[in-house]
Amino acid sequence: MEIPSSIPAVSIDRQTGLGLRESMGAGTVDATVSVVPVESFSRNVVATKPGAANPDSVVVVGGHYDTRADTPGANESTSGIAAVLSVAKHITDKSYPFTVRVVLFGAQAGGLNGSNHYVESMNEEERSNIRAMFNFDVVGSGRVLRVNGDENLRQTTFTLAADLGAPISSEWPLPEGAISDHYPFAEAGIPSLIMIADDISRIHSPDDTLEYINPYLIGWTTEITLAHLDHLAVEE
Repeated sequence: MEIPSSIPAVSIDRQTGLGLRESMGAGTVDATVSVVPVESFSRNVVATKPGAANPDSVVVVGGHYDTRADTPGANESTSGIAAVLSVAKHITDKSYPFTVRVVLFGAQAGGLNGSNHYVESMNEEERSNIRAMFNFDVVGSGRVLRVNGDENLRQTTFTLAADLGAPISSEWPLPEGAISDHYPFAEAGIPSLIMIADDISRIHSPDDTLEYINPYLIGWTTEITLAHLDHLAVEE
């Protein structure tokens, strides 16, 4: 999850920080920070399953594949990518009237660069053809799933989850300003939904490891999204 800030900040690795703390125990420590901008490149990975009846109508299922430095990133956001790939696997042999576009966004942690670029690269007609966007971010740790975004998609999610018996809550405990890759779509007027799990306590930290992943939540994310696609197909 990206929480933007107007306050300039730098970070150091844990080993260096522990060394500084130990030195400070012996007296005053002077430190000099040198920040050098580095230009790097990232790509969105896109797979398209054309619709049978109305291929211009599009549903986007996506999540970001990058994570912060010095964190294993098991929940943030390997779990999200696992859910995206699970949906992609399950729809391989299915047919929908609309096109399903699976997108793995790059460079989310640097400011939603991948999803911003994706939305900005479309013309107005292409944006208006997107029926819905489903974003998976940190869906792997905790006990229940939570959703936010377009009200119609939220209410449909609660109904579908109830039918499936999926563990889902209407609460939304994220800090104000927390955003993810659904945000550029929502800003462009595209109905968008983000799905996360309730435990985000270890993201952006060295403790974001596989042992804290609940695979059932990734499975429920997949099941709910597949139900959404079936529901949208009936409406098409």
